[in-house]
Amino acid sequence: MCGICGIIHFDGRPPSADRLSAMTGAMVHRGPDDEGRYLSSEAGPRAALGFRRLSIIDLSEGHQPMRRGRNVIVFNGEIYNYRELRREEESAGFVFQTHSDTEVLLHLYERYGEDCLKKLNGMFAFAVWNEDRRDLFLARDRLGIKPLYYFYDGKTLAFASEMKSLLKSGEVPMTFDPAGVRDFYTFRFVPGPHSVLRDVKKVLPGRSVRFAANRRTEREYWTLDPAAELRTSSEDDLADELESLLEDAVRLQLVSDVPLGVFLSGGVDSSLVTALMTKLCAEKVRTFSIGFESGTGVDESPRARRVAEFLGTEHHAFTLTEKELGRAASVFSRMNEPVADPTILPTALLSEFARREVKVVLTGEGGDELFAGYNRYKAVVFSGWVRALPAPLRPMAGFLLRRAGHGAPFRAIPRVDAGNWAALTRDFSLDALRPLFGGEPWTSYLESPETSAPSRAFPDALNGVLDFERRTSLTDRLLMKVDMAAMGRSLEARPPYLDHRVVEFAFRVPDGGKIRRFKGKRLLRKVAERRLPADICRTRKHGFIVPLEKWMKAIAPGSLEELLDEDLLRSTGVFDGAAVLAAREKAFAPGGDVGFLWPLIVLSGWIKGLNEP
Repeated sequence: MCGICGIIHFDGRPPSADRLSAMTGAMVHRGPDDEGRYLSSEAGPRAALGFRRLSIIDLSEGHQPMRRGRNVIVFNGEIYNYRELRREEESAGFVFQTHSDTEVLLHLYERYGEDCLKKLNGMFAFAVWNEDRRDLFLARDRLGIKPLYYFYDGKTLAFASEMKSLLKSGEVPMTFDPAGVRDFYTFRFVPGPHSVLRDVKKVLPGRSVRFAANRRTEREYWTLDPAAELRTSSEDDLADELESLLEDAVRLQLVSDVPLGVFLSGGVDSSLVTALMTKLCAEKVRTFSIGFESGTGVDESPRARRVAEFLGTEHHAFTLTEKELGRAASVFSRMNEPVADPTILPTALLSEFARREVKVVLTGEGGDELFAGYNRYKAVVFSGWVRALPAPLRPMAGFLLRRAGHGAPFRAIPRVDAGNWAALTRDFSLDALRPLFGGEPWTSYLESPETSAPSRAFPDALNGVLDFERRTSLTDRLLMKVDMAAMGRSLEARPPYLDHRVVEFAFRVPDGGKIRRFKGKRLLRKVAERRLPADICRTRKHGFIVPLEKWMKAIAPGSLEELLDEDLLRSTGVFDGAAVLAAREKAFAPGGDVGFLWPLIVLSGWIKGLNEP
């Protein structure tokens, strides 16, 4: 696991070694164990590649940038099946010089070109510079677990694992994108390929991009097929298949030459991953959980402790206190990009706690998003029920089901589907937001018809909504949050549920295998029941439920004012300064909604952090 970056001047200018050093220096937390760089010297387009390493596999070898023939690679991530791929290539006569997955990846790229991506099982973002063609190839894993940003104007390309590193290249204008900032505030993230900066883009999950002078070629090597036939097997057979896939995903993700553990919340997802780890590991599994001091969140640590005792793990628990919350400012300086998900705070603190013992953790991310664990998904299924009824019965059925849950999706029954899902899941109303942006015409990347179009093609409405979230909030909110929290503390986080084989299977399970009798994750719970206590498998989904207002008030007096810098926000050219001040005064008045300020604090803190070492 690493941080990668680079600058390519297609007009022949030599890239600056000092700027490359500044780019790698901004990502020391991603790779404190090693550093490397490559600068081309031949005439014509010139490249500089940088690398920071967190050593996980082949600790003594695998230094990057790695060169073979006329190709030079920098690689962030893990190829979980690299040993199997290595054996295949050795049987064909190839001799490897190291035991690293980086060399296997570079060899596969040389032999198969872009098609090598279809062979990989892993989480990755990598770049290959070809000294003959003078082009750069970028690729990102299927689910977007590892981030990858770039700037390209036809003459210069800069790329990096973090936006802060990218900006250190000196090539990227600090110009904010109004639509990107609006999406950030409305949904707490910006959907790819966009960002809060107009000229910074993200390589989309499952895509590769090749760059040359005045030429950019993008290719999609993986996506879900809406026309794939839904599984009609018995529930037991489906559970057997899912269990086998998950066990193999965990097996592959246990590959490591350093100590590893697992984040255990006590919920179904992380508990099942832990159970599979205990089956596959010869040594006692190390589990890590976070508890909440009274008033600071929903404390699930007793349930995590019970699972740990049941499975016989070496359990480590950390308790979040108001004092710990006062360290919020440190999170912003290590953000890849601004993401206003408040659960990044406990995730970062848990990562810091786990890093004292291990370098790698497995997590339960993705279980809820693949198998419909959140309550809001029920509104999609209920809408389908109502639409399937005879017309005279629909009004009463709709009325009753709208009372079965809270929030905009339930109020919209029976009109809920992938086409309007973004509008139904805003964090704040447009009426509340418009004054902050000076009353400009509202535009949104997430709510554009183009963004939801692929998901609307799914015949199963629930899978359509889950696919919409897979392509947007899963990648750019949840996975980005975990990457920032963990890698900001030099910890690698691996999500077995997002093995692409598990994902493909999940989207071929009809809604009845996910939500049944008003309860989500039906099939996943059935698998968990085979390995865990029944009450754990029946546990209601909580997640990190955080009292944001209490957290913000716990931040030391004065530091909140320092974080929320109106001048910085005004400098973006997006916000109305007077409206920001008014929102602040209203939020801190008796009965005010302090949580409304959180995105402003995150964005202001992130901008401020760009200037920190």
